[in-house]
Amino acid sequence: MIRKFKKEESGGVLILTLIVIFLLEVLVLSLMPMSVTQYKAVLNYRDYTKLEYLAKGALDEVIWILEDNWDTNAESAWHEEKHAGMYKYKIDKSGDLSKKITITVKNDSIQRTYSCKIVRRYYEKNLTKLADYPVYSSKDLKVACLDRINSNSTEYPLGTGKNLYIENIQNPNGLNLAVNGNIYINSGNVQSFIEGYPVVDSLLPIYDIYGINQFIALLKSKFDGKIKTEGNLHFFTLETLNFDKGQEVMFIEASQKVTIRDINFKGLLIISGVSTLEISNAGLDGMLIVLGPGSVSARNFTVNGSVSFLGCEIKDPLDIKVNHDREALSPYEVYLSEDLGGKASSFYGLDVLEYKEVE
Repeated sequence: MIRKFKKEESGGVLILTLIVIFLLEVLVLSLMPMSVTQYKAVLNYRDYTKLEYLAKGALDEVIWILEDNWDTNAESAWHEEKHAGMYKYKIDKSGDLSKKITITVKNDSIQRTYSCKIVRRYYEKNLTKLADYPVYSSKDLKVACLDRINSNSTEYPLGTGKNLYIENIQNPNGLNLAVNGNIYINSGNVQSFIEGYPVVDSLLPIYDIYGINQFIALLKSKFDGKIKTEGNLHFFTLETLNFDKGQEVMFIEASQKVTIRDINFKGLLIISGVSTLEISNAGLDGMLIVLGPGSVSARNFTVNGSVSFLGCEIKDPLDIKVNHDREALSPYEVYLSEDLGGKASSFYGLDVLEYKEVE
C-alpha cells in the first residue's frame, strides 16, 4: 500500500531538510578557520624542521673546511639546497684554538640563525687535569646516588665523556655536571635534579691510554723511592697497605682480577691493565686512577679526593661517596705532570660547543 503525504507533511519535511543543511553549512564554515590554521601550522613545522636539518648540514660543511684548513676565516655566499632552502655561514677567529660560527638558513617565508663555537682539541700531555674532577670517566659513568658526590667548588664538575646513568637522587647538592652524552635517571625527582644539578658546557680532557706503559716506566725510574708496585698476578687482593717510609704512589698492574676490600689508605693509587676491578668497604684519602680496558665495580667506597676511569667499563652503578678538595690533591701533581707518551699533545679533532638558535 502506498501512502500519500499530505501537503502539510511534505512542507514540514522540506523545512526540516533546509534547517539541517543550514546547520551543516554553519558548522563547516565555523571549522574552516581552525582547519586552515592547523594546516598552516603543519606547513610551518615542516619548514622549520627542514631549515634545522639544513643548518646542521651547513655546520658539517664548516667542520670539514676547518679540518682541512684551521686558519680559514670567511663568510660564504648564499647556497641553495633543492627542496630545503638556502644557507650561508660565517667563520670568525675567537682565539688560537677556537672559532665562532654563525649559520643562517631561510626559505620563502622563514629565516633562522644559529651560532656555536668550534674548538681544536689535542690529547692531554699528562694526567694533571684529572685532579680537577671529583669523578671522571672517559666512557659511560654509572653512579648509585649522585647526592653523595660533592666538590667544595663549582669550578670542578663531575665529568663523563659519554652518558651519565643515575640510579637515585634524594637531596641535590648543586654539583656541576659536565656530560658529553645524555643523562638517564632511574628514580628520584627529575624536577629537583634540574634545579639542583647545573649541567655545564665544559671541555673534558682527552687521553690516549695506549702509551701508559711509557708513563709508568718513567715514574718508576724518576721516583723509585716514592713508588710501590704490586700485581703481575692472576688474582691480586689488596687488604693491607704497607707503604715503606716516604712512599706515596702505588701501581697495581697486569692482573686478571684485582680486589680491594676492608682497607683505608692514603696516596695516589694507579691501576693499569686489569681485566676486573672490585672495590668494597674501602676508603681513600687521595686519588684513584683506573686505566682500562677492564670492568670496574665499587660498593661502599669513600674517597676524600678524586676518582678517574680512563677507558673502563663501569659494570654496575658505583656505590661511592666522594668529597673533592682540589687543593688537597696538590702534592700528587709532581707525579701527574709527567709526560704520558704515545699520542700526548697530538691533534685529536674538533669539538662543537654552545650550539643554539639566536634571534
